[in-house]
Amino acid sequence: MGNCGSTSVDHQPQNAHSANDNYSPLTEDEIKKRIDASEKTEVAKFLVDNNNPDAGSFSFRFAFVSQKGYYPNQLNKANQDSYVVVRKFCGLESAALFGVFDGHGSFGDTCSIFAKHKLPLILQDSIKSASKGLFSMSVEEVQTHYTRAFIETNLQCHRAAFDDALSGTTAITVLLLGKFLYVANVGDSRAIICSEHMEEKGKILAEPLSIDQTPFRKDERERVKKVGAKVLTIDQIEGIEPIHENWGTELGKEIDEIGDPPRLWNVTLDKPGTAFTRSIGDACAEAIGVFAEPEHLVRELSKNDKYVVIASDGVFEFLTSQTVCDMVHSIKDPLEACRKVVRESYNLWLQYEVRTDDITMIALYLDDIDLKENAETSDVFSSGDESEVRMAAKTKNQKEMTNTLRVTSSHTLRHMTEHKPVRRAMSKAKRRMVQDHTRRMSAAMEMEEFPLEKYIIVKTKEETERLKSLTHSNFLFQHLLPEQLTKLYSVFEKVQVKKGDVVIKQGDQGDKFYVVDSGTFEVSVRGDDGVMHVVMTYDHGGSSFGELSLMYGKPRAATVTATSDGVIWALARPAFKAMLMRKVSHTNLIKILKRVEILRQLPIPQLQRLCDVLAEQTFEDGAYVCKQGEEGHNFYIISNGECICTTIDPKTKAEKEFQRLKTNDYFGERSLLMEEPRNLNVQAVGKTSVFTLSRSAFIEVVGDLHELIEFDQQKKKQMKQVQSTTTYRIAKHTIQGVKYTELDFQSCAFKYDYGFVGAYLHKRGGSFTFQTYTVKVISKKKVIDSDCVDQVVQERDLLAILSRPSTFVPVILASFKDEKCVYTVYKGIVVCQLSEILSTVENIDEEASKFYASCVVMGLEFLHDEGIMHRRVSPECIWITSQGYAQLADLGCSKEMSGQQQFTMCGDPSYLAPEQVMTKGHNHTVDFWSLGILIYEMLTGELPFGDADTPETQLYKNISNHNKETDCFEKAGNAGMISDDAKDIVRCLLVPEGDKRFGSGPKGCEEIKSHMWLEQTNWKELTQGRVAAPHSDICSTKTQENTDKAAEIEFVENAEVVAGEDLPEELEHF
Repeated sequence: MGNCGSTSVDHQPQNAHSANDNYSPLTEDEIKKRIDASEKTEVAKFLVDNNNPDAGSFSFRFAFVSQKGYYPNQLNKANQDSYVVVRKFCGLESAALFGVFDGHGSFGDTCSIFAKHKLPLILQDSIKSASKGLFSMSVEEVQTHYTRAFIETNLQCHRAAFDDALSGTTAITVLLLGKFLYVANVGDSRAIICSEHMEEKGKILAEPLSIDQTPFRKDERERVKKVGAKVLTIDQIEGIEPIHENWGTELGKEIDEIGDPPRLWNVTLDKPGTAFTRSIGDACAEAIGVFAEPEHLVRELSKNDKYVVIASDGVFEFLTSQTVCDMVHSIKDPLEACRKVVRESYNLWLQYEVRTDDITMIALYLDDIDLKENAETSDVFSSGDESEVRMAAKTKNQKEMTNTLRVTSSHTLRHMTEHKPVRRAMSKAKRRMVQDHTRRMSAAMEMEEFPLEKYIIVKTKEETERLKSLTHSNFLFQHLLPEQLTKLYSVFEKVQVKKGDVVIKQGDQGDKFYVVDSGTFEVSVRGDDGVMHVVMTYDHGGSSFGELSLMYGKPRAATVTATSDGVIWALARPAFKAMLMRKVSHTNLIKILKRVEILRQLPIPQLQRLCDVLAEQTFEDGAYVCKQGEEGHNFYIISNGECICTTIDPKTKAEKEFQRLKTNDYFGERSLLMEEPRNLNVQAVGKTSVFTLSRSAFIEVVGDLHELIEFDQQKKKQMKQVQSTTTYRIAKHTIQGVKYTELDFQSCAFKYDYGFVGAYLHKRGGSFTFQTYTVKVISKKKVIDSDCVDQVVQERDLLAILSRPSTFVPVILASFKDEKCVYTVYKGIVVCQLSEILSTVENIDEEASKFYASCVVMGLEFLHDEGIMHRRVSPECIWITSQGYAQLADLGCSKEMSGQQQFTMCGDPSYLAPEQVMTKGHNHTVDFWSLGILIYEMLTGELPFGDADTPETQLYKNISNHNKETDCFEKAGNAGMISDDAKDIVRCLLVPEGDKRFGSGPKGCEEIKSHMWLEQTNWKELTQGRVAAPHSDICSTKTQENTDKAAEIEFVENAEVVAGEDLPEELEHF
C-alpha cells in the first residue's frame, strides 16, 4: 500500500522550542521509541495534466512523522493515529493519495489501521470499475467515488471482527490529481495549504482545506440534534456550567479554555460522548447522526502555493493553522518540519495537560510549479455543466482569486473555519496538579480606579456650607444622596485667582469643573475671523463652567478669563468619577450567578438587574458573615478574601471546619427562595468583602422565580418555532475568501465621517455568484483620525459572536481588509438610515411609527437576550432594508452585560438617559429610555429635551430635571393628533429611574410588547417578514437611485494607504 518506508527517528528534532521545553516525563530515548517517521524526504514529479504533457509540471517533496501519545496511567497505550501515502494512485504517475486517520475508543487503533488500508483500496477499485479514466472524470464523478469509498469503508468496519460500537476513526484525505487537490474529510483532523501572499512577497498565509466537523459548528450541531443527539459539555452534564450553546465564531476566547468541548450524547447519557459529528466506525453513534459521509473540497494549485499539511487534531489542539504554516515555512526540509511541529505539539500538550494525544503530520513541499497558461488542458469538469466549480477552475485571472472550489476563509471568519478553539489554558487535571485554584474571570473595565482619599482636602464647616449653597442647583449634583454630597464637597479645591488669569482655554482638554465663589469672569470664543469675542460674563456666586469636562472630558469650547480678583472652587474629573462610581470588581458577576442552580435559567437582563441591586459588605478577620441556626435572608458572593465554613457538634458544641471559600465562591442561595435556619457558620478569614443580595431585593427584581423561568422557557420555545421556518445558519451562509476586487459597487446607502454603507454585487464564482450584499467600507486613515477604531472592531466582534441570526439586527457574513480600507459584509441590502425616512417622508403616521418601533423592540429583545446592551439607539443607528424593515445596527458603543454598572458616555446626546447624564452608572435599561425618545421623535417630528441646536449643558439639564409627572408632549405641536396609548408608552419608557422604567421588570421587552399601543402587532408575522412595511415602495427603488460613485471614489479610490507601524493592532487582524 506504499507507506513509503518508515523507521524510528534516531535523532532529536532541531530548533524545537516551547515554554515547557525543560519538562518532559519521558527521556529523549523514550520519546524516540514512540516516533514513526519517513526514512527520508521523498521526491515526486507530476504533470499538470496526465493527458497533456505540454500543460506544465511541478515537483514536490513529502515526509511524515507520527508520535505515540503519553498517558501516565497507560504507558503502553497503542498509537491510535495512522497515516497512508499511495504514491502512484490507480497506477498513474501524476496521482497520489495522502491521508491521516485518528482513532478513538478501545479499538481506535484497530479502526484507524483498518481505514487506512481499506479506504484507498475501495476508492481505487471504484474508480477502476468506471467507464472512463481518472483524469477524464468530472469533479462530481470523482467526489461520488470518494463518497462511496468512505461509506463502504464504514460498512465494512461495522462487519469486521473487531467491535466498533464505541470505537472509530476520523479521516482526512488529499488526492493529488495533476494540479488539483481533492480533499475528503470526516472528523476533526485537518488539511491546510500555505500560499505566498499576493502583494507581500515572503509572507505565507494558511488556508484551510477542510472544516472540522465538531459540535462547535452550528450546522453540524443542528443536524445531529434533529435525530436525537444531546449537545453538552461534561461540565454542563455535571451541573457546573449552565445549559447553553454559546459556541460562536470568536473561538479560542472563552470556549474550551480547560479542555471541555461540547460533545454529542444519546438521550439517556449512558454512553460515552463524541467530540466530532462524523467518523468511520462508531456504530452506536450513528443513531445520533454521526455518519461517514465526507465533506469535499477541490483546490487548483497556483504558482503561489508552497506547502500542504495534513495532520491529526493532536497538532491543532494548541497550534493554529497559521502557526503551523509559519513553522513549516521556516524549515527547508519537510521531514524536519514534521519533526519540529510534532515536537512543539508534544511540548504544548505537556504545558497544558498531564498527558499528550497521538500526534501525526504529513507535509508536502510544492516546488517548481510550471503552469503553461496558454496550453490546452483536459477538461476534468463535466462537459455539459458550467457549474460554480467549472467557472472557478477555468478563470483566467488567477492572480485575483483563490481557486478553492468550496468557499474558504477570509476574516468572518478565518478562525471560524477551524471550528474548534485552540486551547490556551490548562486542563482540570493539570490545574489540580499545579494546585492552581484561581478561576480566571473577565470583566470589561471602563474606568481606572482612583483612591478618593488622594483628593480629599480638609475644609472648615463654613466652607462646606458655602459649597453646598453654590452647587445645590447644578444639574450634576442635585440628584445625589447626602452621603455622596459630603464626599463631593471634601474633594473640591479652593483656588485664588488674580485679574487677567486665564482659568480655561478654548480647545484645551477639559478635566476640571469650576464654580464661582466671588469675582467676575468673561467667557470668550474665537470666531471664524480669528478674533476672540466675549459672549458671556459671570458676576455672581454659583455661576459654573466645565460641566461637560466632568461628564466625559470634552475639550473646552470657550476661554474663561478673570476680570477681577476672586475665588473659585475646582473639582477634578477623576475625583468626581471616584466619588460616583462603585468600585468595579474584576469579576464577571453574571457568570457567577449563572453557576447558581436556582438562577441559571434566568435571562441575562434579569441577572444584570440582580447584579445592580447587590450590596457590598466588609467583614474583619474572625467576624461571622452568618451563623448556624439563624434564619437566612441573604445570598453572598465573596468579592475579595476568604471565608471558612464550620458546623457545631451537637454533643461537644465545638466548631468543626467543613469547607473553605475563596474569591468568587458563593453561599446562602437557598435564602432567596425560603426562610429557613442556616446549617453552617461562615466566618471571615482576614479582611473579607462580599456582595450580598437580600431575599426582599431578589423578589422585587425577579418576582415569582418559578413563574419567570416558565415564562422564559415558553418564550424560547416560541422563538425556536419561528426560527425553524424563517432563519438560516450563520455558519453556512458566511462568505469566505472575499476580496474587494470581487465586489462591484451598486449604490451608496449613506455615509459616515470615515466611510460609507453601500450595496455591492459579489462577482466571484461559487455558491455566492452574483449575490448582492450590504458592505460597510471604512477608510483606515479616516477612522484612525476619527479615533473610532475601537468602535469599528467592537461592532464586528459583537456581531460575530451572536449565537443566532435575527431579522432585526444585521447578520455579518465576512470582514476583511486591504491596504486602504477595512470592510464588513452583511446579508441583504440596506438602503438608508431611519433618519433619512424621518427627514424626507412627509406625514409619517402613527401606524408607521408603530411598525418601526416594533422592529426596534424586537432588535432590543434579541440583543438583550444575547447579553448585549446597545447604548446608542437613535434614527442614525437604525438601518432600513430594501424590504422596508428596520434593523438595530452600529454596535460600536454596545457592551456585553457582565453584571457591572457602566459609566462611559456614548450615544446621541439627545437620546441619553438621566443616569448617563448624571454619570450614576447605567445598564441595559438605557435602551428603553432611548426607545421612548425615538417613538416621541417619530410621532412629533421633534425631540423632547433639545436637539442639535440646544446648548449641550442645557440639554443635559433638561434631561436630568425630567420627572414622570412631566408631560413631555405639552410642547409638541401635533399633540392633539397623537393617540393616548402612544403618549402612554412614551411616558412609561421615559421614567427617570432605570429600575422602574418600562421593560426593566421580570419580563423585559415582553412588558413593552404587551402595551396597549403595540398589542395589535403580530410579532410572529413581523419576525417572519410578513407584515407590510409602511415605506417598502420607496425602499425598493433606492438602490437604483443612489448609484453615484462619489462615496467609493472618496473612501476607496482616493483613500490613503495605511500599513506597517501606522496600522493600529486592532485593525491588523480585521
